[in-house]
Amino acid sequence: TEQDVANALYRRKQEVPHYYLNSEVDITALLKLREKLNADLPDDSKVSVNDFLIRASAIVMRRVPAVNAAWHETFIRKYNYCDINVALQTDAGVLLPVIRNVESKGLAAIAQETHSLQAEVNNGESEAFGHGTFTITNLGMFGVKSFLPIVSDYQSASLGVGTISQTVVPNKDPDSKSKFQVKHVVTVSLSCDHRVVDGAVSAQWLQEFKTILEDPVKMLL
Repeated sequence: TEQDVANALYRRKQEVPHYYLNSEVDITALLKLREKLNADLPDDSKVSVNDFLIRASAIVMRRVPAVNAAWHETFIRKYNYCDINVALQTDAGVLLPVIRNVESKGLAAIAQETHSLQAEVNNGESEAFGHGTFTITNLGMFGVKSFLPIVSDYQSASLGVGTISQTVVPNKDPDSKSKFQVKHVVTVSLSCDHRVVDGAVSAQWLQEFKTILEDPVKMLL
């Protein structure tokens, strides 16, 4: 329930030595790719920006596996799979259902699962809930530019995603007659448990995440 989530996050905020990194990501190419992919898809199969974020996170966990871990009192547990909790708005408030084994799923499979997950959560189906190895919370639909999420139980990091905004930048295309172009950017914030992940590792994770979002075709491979 929402109360259970609130209690767990309150405890984690007291216990975990948090630190935070953020980065501005150009998702102009991602939005264009999403539009092409969704052109011929039915509504219940369309790919969302969140689906790209989920897919990218799983890919980066393979590249920087030290983040896919959790603190225990006498050891650090390293996961060889990636289960992602995704914050969803429901009638009962914001809840954190989980998508299992995201590392083995493509965009289409992730999109289908997130669509069905929303229905399961709205129906209160308990199978939709559980502990993941990473959490993504997207508050962009509320106009929030950036925020710092709390690291959840059995995880070492959590990603906060803000709203998509437009910015005008110099046009680097030599074939274009326009001096400027509009870019779509989003601020992402990574909260980390310093007992598990040091600043250099988390910075590498965030850089890899930014790189793959700005070249999203690689997510289709």
